[in-house]
Amino acid sequence: MRTPLWYAGLAFALTLPAPLPAQTLAGSLVGRIHDAAGAPVSGARITVLPARRVAISRADGRFTIVALPPGTYALTVTYPDGGASDHAGIAVLEGEATEVIVHAVPAGGPPRLQIEPGDRRAASTVRALGGEALRNLPVDDLDQALLLLSGVAEPEQAGTPVLRGGGSAEASVWLDGVPLRTGRGRAFGLGIAPNALAQVAVRTGPLSAAFGDAQSGVISLLTRSGGPGLRGDLSYETDNLFGSGVSLGHNRFEGTAGGTLADRVSFFLGGTLAGRAASPAGAGVSDVAAFVPGAADTVVTDATDPNNVRQVDIPRFVRYTGDCDAALNAGASCHGRQLPYDWTTAFSISGKVEWRYGARSSLALTGLRHVAQDRFWPAALAFNPDAQFGTRSTGVAWVLGWTQALGGETGPTVQAALSRQSARAVAETLRYGRRVPARVSIGGHQSRIA
Repeated sequence: MRTPLWYAGLAFALTLPAPLPAQTLAGSLVGRIHDAAGAPVSGARITVLPARRVAISRADGRFTIVALPPGTYALTVTYPDGGASDHAGIAVLEGEATEVIVHAVPAGGPPRLQIEPGDRRAASTVRALGGEALRNLPVDDLDQALLLLSGVAEPEQAGTPVLRGGGSAEASVWLDGVPLRTGRGRAFGLGIAPNALAQVAVRTGPLSAAFGDAQSGVISLLTRSGGPGLRGDLSYETDNLFGSGVSLGHNRFEGTAGGTLADRVSFFLGGTLAGRAASPAGAGVSDVAAFVPGAADTVVTDATDPNNVRQVDIPRFVRYTGDCDAALNAGASCHGRQLPYDWTTAFSISGKVEWRYGARSSLALTGLRHVAQDRFWPAALAFNPDAQFGTRSTGVAWVLGWTQALGGETGPTVQAALSRQSARAVAETLRYGRRVPARVSIGGHQSRIA
C-alpha cells in the first residue's frame, strides 16, 4: 500500500538568554571566557560554526547563544587584544544547554576548552549520539546506532524503533523537526544511513504537548548540512576476503559530498548501497547441510496427457552450505555458512540544501529515499514454490523547514515546516508470473519479487 502524507506545522518560541524549555527541538550554548589568570574577559567575540552565530562576552565573561539546532559545533574566540583561539567538537543536545569555559593562555600556548555538564532543566531524559560518533562506530544502519543508546530495545521489525517499556508503534520519530508517519502508526521505516545524520537523540520520560501523540518517547533525527568549501568521501567494505567459512557475502559502499554552492547556500549528499548474500546465523550453521537443485540428473517422460507428452528434467540436489569437494558434489561448490536464497540489499540516499540569511534565519529542504529488498531461506520447505518468500519496501520523505528571527540575538523566532512522505511495502511469494521490478543483490544473487 502506498500512503502519501502531508504535514505542516507552525511553532513560535520566545528566545531569551537562558536555556530553551524542553518542548523545543533546539539547544543552547552558554559559557565563560577567562584570561590566563582566571579573570573574566569582557568584549571577546565568540563565533559558532557552521551556524555563523556571534555573541560578545559580558563584563563577567559570560555569553549565551540560544536556538541552536542539535549538532556538533566549533567555536572561534577573538579576544580584545586581537588574539584568537579555535575549539571544535562541542555537542549541543536538543532541549539542553551545553556550558563551556574557555581559558585564554599566554601567546604561543595551546588553547584550552573546558566543557561542563549541561544544564538539564528538562524533566525528561535525553541521550544522544553526534554525527562524528555515528560515522566512527561500526554500525550499518539507524537501528544499530539506536541500540547503542540506553532505553532502546531490539526492534520487532527493521526501521521500526522500540523504546524500552513501549510497543513498536509508540515511539514518535521526528526528522528535522517534523514527525515521520506511515498513516497507520508512528513508526516510519526510512532506513536512514548513519552517514547522513548530524545527531540522533532519544527522549524519554515526561513529554510536552509539542511532541503530539508520542507515548513511550521521541527519537529525533537531525540531518547533516554542508560546511565551508567542498569535501566528500567514498568507502567500500567487504568480508569476501576471508573465505566462505567466515563470509556472509557482505559488500557495502558509502559516500558523502557537501560544501558551499553560493554565499550562505550549502548542500550535502550522503548515501549507502549494501548487499549481503546470507543473513547472520549462529555458530555451527555451516555444519547443517542445506541442499538446492543442481544440474539435471535425468529426464523423464510425462505422458499423463496423451495430447501433451512432455520431457521433464529431474535435477540432482547438491549441497550448498559447509565445505565440500565440488567433484563429489556434482561439480557445485559449497558456500560455508551462507544459506541459499537468503540475500538482502538496501539502498539509501539523502540530500539537503540550506540557505542561511541573517544570523538566525534559514530555509532548508531535505530529501530522503530508501529501498530495501530481502529474500528468505524457507529451510525444510525449500522445494515448495509457495514457500519462496521475499519483501521489498520503499520510503520517501521531503521536509521544507523555515526559521525566521524577528529580532536580534534575543528576539523571538518563528519556525514552520512542511513535509510530504510516502511508504510502500510488498511481501509476497516469489513467482515467475506477475513481478515487481526488484532485482539485484550485490552480494552475488539475483531475483525478482512478485
